[in-house]
This record gives sequence, C-alpha cells and structure tokens, in this order.
Amino acid sequence: MEILFKKNISYIILFYFFMKAFDGAIRYFLSLFQLTILAYLPIVLMATALIVNVLYVFYKMRVKVSGAIIISLIFLFVINAFFNISSLKQIIWGLYILIPFLFGFTFTDSIINEFQQNKKIIFILALIAGIGVVTNYFISFPWQGFTYEIQGQSIEGSRQWSTHGISRLAGLGRTSFSSAVTICSLSLIVFTFKKCKLSCLLLWIISFIAIILTTTKGIIAVYTILTIILISRNWINVFFLRRLPVFVLLVMILLPFGSAYYFRNTFSPQLGENHLDSFFIRIISTWPQGVHAISENGNFLLGRGIGGLGIPAGKMNDIISAGPGDNMAVYVFGIGGILGLFLLLKLALKASKAAVTYWRSEYLFIYLSVLMLFLYGITTNIIESAILSVFLGLVTGKKIEIRNERYVCY
Repeated sequence: MEILFKKNISYIILFYFFMKAFDGAIRYFLSLFQLTILAYLPIVLMATALIVNVLYVFYKMRVKVSGAIIISLIFLFVINAFFNISSLKQIIWGLYILIPFLFGFTFTDSIINEFQQNKKIIFILALIAGIGVVTNYFISFPWQGFTYEIQGQSIEGSRQWSTHGISRLAGLGRTSFSSAVTICSLSLIVFTFKKCKLSCLLLWIISFIAIILTTTKGIIAVYTILTIILISRNWINVFFLRRLPVFVLLVMILLPFGSAYYFRNTFSPQLGENHLDSFFIRIISTWPQGVHAISENGNFLLGRGIGGLGIPAGKMNDIISAGPGDNMAVYVFGIGGILGLFLLLKLALKASKAAVTYWRSEYLFIYLSVLMLFLYGITTNIIESAILSVFLGLVTGKKIEIRNERYVCY
C-alpha cells in the first residue's frame, strides 16, 4: 500500500506542475465546456493525499518528530488567529493557502525522488512553458485577458497587462510572474538532477529569454544569481557559500522591518516613470503598512495567526491586513510572529549545512531552492505563490545528513 501511495504522490506532483505550467491555456479551454472548476483539481488531490496520510499515520501510530512539530505550530497559529481574527472563514482560507506547503513538507522524500526519476518530463514541461512565452512575443493567444465566473464571482483566467508600455507576457500561463516562477522552478529541478549538459544549455537559453520577456525583475535576478552559482560552485570559496543563505535572509528581514521603523506614517508615493518604482513603493509604503498592521493587530511573538495576512484577509475584506506584505519575512511574521522568523533562520542554517557537503543532487537542490525562495522572497510573498510554496515545504521537510563531510572547493 505504501508503494502504491508513493506512486500516486508522483502523479499528483507532476499533474500539479503540468497545470501550473499551462494554467492560462487550460483554464481557457475548460471554460469552453463550463468545466473551469477542474482547474482546482490538483489542490483537491493534494488535500486528499494529506488527509489519507494523517489517517494512515494515526492507524500505524507512527508520527515523525518534524511532522509533530509542524502540526503543533499550525495548531498554535490557528488558536492565536481566533484571538486576532473575527472570521472563521478567513482562518480556513489561511489553511487552504498552506496546502501546497504541507504537501511538499509531508511527502518530501517521495517528491524529490520523483524529481530524479521524472526529470525528462519536468524538462519537457519547462521547455514548453518557456517556448510558450517566447511565442507569445510574436503572436497573441486567445486566452489573454479572459475571465470566467464561479458561483457568480468573476475570476481572472489569464492576465493581459503592461508596465511602462512594455507588455508582460504570460505565454501559456496565467500571469507573467507566475509563468516566470514556474519556468525558473522547473528549470532549477532539471539543472540539479539532469546530467546532459546540451539539453540543460538549451533549456537555460529558452528559459532565460522567456523570463526576460515576462519582465519579472525579481525572477530575472534570481535566475542570474543561481546560474552563476551553478556554474562556479566548485570554485567559489566555501566560506562565502555557507554564509550566503543567512546573509540573504538578513536582507529579507532588515529591509522591510527597517523601512517600517523609518517610515511610520504610510502613504502612497508619487514616483516617476522608473522601473524600480515598485521596489521604492515597497520601502516607503507596502512594508511599513504590513509590519505595523501585524504589530498593532496581533503580537510580536505569534503574529496574527493563520489567515491574518494576504489573500485570506482580502477575501474576507479584512482591510487591516489585506495586503500580502510583498516580502516572505513579513508574511511569515504575520502568521507566526518572531517564532516564524526563527523557523526561517533554521531553514537558512540547513542550506548552509548542505553547502559544505559534496554536491549530491538533492543537497544542491535544497541549497539552490532556499536561495531562490529567500532572494525572490525579498520582494514577494512566496507562500501565496503556490509552486514556490511546494518548494518551501520540500526544503523544510528534507533532512541533511552528513557522514563524511567534503567541501565544495579544494
């Protein structure tokens, strides 16, 4: 039964990646047959797998220590939410947002093993997603800008938009930034597990062009940094590699909390036509507003609790904290307070531990994934970016076991 269950996990994660890579196109064609509800099937399958696993664990009476800790923390954050949030639906929405993270965390070993077994499939998904964005530069797809309705609510199927007159292309995906995230994430899997240099080079070229065409500045920077580390990891000083995750984490924390200290009175700044406008808005307005909303309507130790920030707050018209925070540390602080930030530190130290070992594929994957999450997390709430939430669960759940320590540079 365990073997069969693990096989089903591999089908679910591949199906999930497939849906995310072609989300815009799939929703469009489903809408033609009034079947758009099927777009949420991957999340339903993830939730079902989690429920089955919980029942199986209780039946066998075998609970891992890490699993018990995560369950206890979520229970604690939910209890805290009841003191800070008036809506039960908002808390349920918060738990719904965490399903991809919990799925990645619960089935870490099975999923990472499937990455190695199914790297060719993931390569094809990443390549087609990248080609889709490049093709979108020359032609318009019929799903661009379309919307659909579920229970009377209008939902954006695929976003058509531009910044400073430059079109933000989504290709086969739903939005430009979600396509960039999907391409970068799937490519990272291929680069760490696939050995064929020629196919990796082809994917790197297509992916890099596609990510640039999405104009997602954060992912462009992340992709560039990860490429440099991948190419030169055996020559970079080990002292630097070990401390890089902790340094990026400090930047991710100090930027928003520092701006919250200096810009106590939030306002909407009037900026010029500058491609860095969004970053300056975060410093002057978004981050201070998010931090103050949490500290004034929650507590520093535990934050506001599950559902206290971002999409769940927006769904329930909780204007106090409806913003996503646009920063991983702010969002984690919002749902878990200082305790949540401590968990991010543990994650950074885990990546540092992986960096001092011989570059086994799964450890390289952990190291680069943490860097990707932290770097992009400086300006984005990655927990509500579903595919990155899975990656967060994977790196949180994976154990780093060092027997004979070998350094990455000699």
